[in-house]
Amino acid sequence: MDARELTRTALVIETRGHARGRSRRLRAGVLHLGAVLGWEPRAVRAFGEAVTRCPWPRCREPEFARMLRAYAAMVDRVLARQSAASRPGAHYVDEVGDADCT
Repeated sequence: MDARELTRTALVIETRGHARGRSRRLRAGVLHLGAVLGWEPRAVRAFGEAVTRCPWPRCREPEFARMLRAYAAMVDRVLARQSAASRPGAHYVDEVGDADCT
């Protein structure tokens, strides 16, 4: 399963089970995706707190869902850059017009 599929699978968790169970599964999904990226749990927590502006211990379902959506956006962006960089002579320009160094 590639990173994009993994992220989308994690997002499905938002709609299943009761609220407490969803929060636990979302938190586990956030920690797992961070590990897939090679991040230590401390970095995952810091990222989540930055995305949600909520201390990790107080995060619940809406905050963890927001974190997963941020991961999905990040994965999409990384995959787009990798795809663009793999084309011979390609020059990637992101949404704000900053070109990469290829």
